Amino acid sequence: MSTNSSWIKNLALAGASIVVTLLLAEGALRVAGFSYPNFWQPDPLTGSRLRPGMEGWQRDEGRAFVKINTQGLRDREHAVAKPAGTYRIAVLGDSYAEAMQVDLERTFWSLLPEKLQSCGFAGGKRVETVNFGVSGYGTGHELLTLRERVWPYSPDMVLLAFFPGNDVRNNSRALEGEKGRAYFSLKDGKLFLDTAFRDDPEFVAKQHIAAHRAALQDLRLYQILRRVRAGNIAQHFHNAPVAAALASGAKLTEPGLDEQVFHEPREPKWQEAWDITDRLVVAAGECCRRRDRSTRMHRCAHGMRKAWASNPCSIRKSACSTWARRPASKCWRSRRRCSARPMRSICSSTGSRTPSKASATGTKPGTRSPQS
Repeated sequence: MSTNSSWIKNLALAGASIVVTLLLAEGALRVAGFSYPNFWQPDPLTGSRLRPGMEGWQRDEGRAFVKINTQGLRDREHAVAKPAGTYRIAVLGDSYAEAMQVDLERTFWSLLPEKLQSCGFAGGKRVETVNFGVSGYGTGHELLTLRERVWPYSPDMVLLAFFPGNDVRNNSRALEGEKGRAYFSLKDGKLFLDTAFRDDPEFVAKQHIAAHRAALQDLRLYQILRRVRAGNIAQHFHNAPVAAALASGAKLTEPGLDEQVFHEPREPKWQEAWDITDRLVVAAGECCRRRDRSTRMHRCAHGMRKAWASNPCSIRKSACSTWARRPASKCWRSRRRCSARPMRSICSSTGSRTPSKASATGTKPGTRSPQS
């Protein structure tokens, strides 16, 4: 009996020692400022979205403390119901809008309200931006977000940030090749949504893992295990051209860009990608008009930040202008970046078909941590 009692005591002592050691290690990591949070989680609508309430330091590219609000947005907390006397702008985009590489106060959508208010935009109302940007999104994911998640916020304007450098590829299953996300396809000129990924065993398993490990996500010990498992961060670029070039040892003329967008499509899959992109941009404009004819949809250009610096009222002056009506697939004919268009091309209230790109204070497309 005494032998059994001694064995139980020793086991309890060993267990207590392990718990204390783990607690001390967790505390030491927090005091040292270590964090490697997983900001994303599987999403049955688009494939991935930001994890509500997640926060921590992002150091893979740049350095910023990032906090995801309780609504799953990389933004401040917002009341879903629009406050009286407020002009609300919903921002849709990818990593440029998500902008985890910079502090929240330096993101373009955070700087926008003050600049618009300084030139009397919206008749003196308080301007508020709500950021729906998520790393890795293409125009199709932004359209789904607009349809399902933006409208409860009652925006007066929808700002679609389009990046020619990889959004065209993101919109094509043939070019992107990434499983576990939604894609649109074209049939007889109409868009069709493919949600087969929801039933894919790998995606279902990711959802289960994310749900079971939700309580672990904030633990630094769990985060350091993820960081060790991640290895070389350069291997986890969400941007496929960058990853492929790094793997092959090729020299990039400009990292983060699909150079194929700067010339006429030479392959059927690139032509199809442009056609899908054209229809997605038009569909987003039509979605705004069907919802509320007073809601404007604008698309912002890559050179927008510089234009604001010289003339913050320029977006107001072009708010009711229309773009030259040519499809997005013709932008390569200029033999230069679509983003180099003048400020008058920033926005359109008619849903015309020329996409361009938004800048999140000049950062390059971000990296994504491995999902777990």
